[in-house]
Amino acid sequence: MTTQNNRKTTENFKPQFLSASKVAQIMGVSRGHIYDLVKAKEMPSSKLGNKIIIPIAYLEETYGVAL
Repeated sequence: MTTQNNRKTTENFKPQFLSASKVAQIMGVSRGHIYDLVKAKEMPSSKLGNKIIIPIAYLEETYGVAL
């Protein structure tokens, strides 16, 4: 029974952040361009270990990216 409950929870899970690489792929730009936007503070980001992650809400609101 626990496994079924966990599946229901993960099926409805929506990530809140994407990696800079994934954002670049979605937007059709280079990863370096995303890093440049982050460095110039034109795109919000957070660090998760060594990874830079971008909030999905920002991409949806600013660029109309539906994820």
